[in-house]
Amino acid sequence: METWYRARFDKLEAVEIVRHTNDFVILPRDDRGKERREAKVSEWSNYFVTWQEAHDYLMAQAQSKVDSLRVQLQRANGALGNIKGMEPPLSK
Repeated sequence: METWYRARFDKLEAVEIVRHTNDFVILPRDDRGKERREAKVSEWSNYFVTWQEAHDYLMAQAQSKVDSLRVQLQRANGALGNIKGMEPPLSK
């Protein structure tokens, strides 16, 4: 068995795998005696050979989220400025 690292949400955990293919990792037998196959890359978790690779992945994901939120904040501040600068229409 090998130790790989699973990045899930904002956590890293060491995981023992039995073997792997290009797309999947095979996890050890469960209580029912069955091996479990999981995709190396999925929406919920990603598997990496080294802790550093997993950490770099999480760092990139977190940085991307921060950058996206920064842009959203800039747009919201711009909209707020536009609203603050509004004046009532002239009366006739």
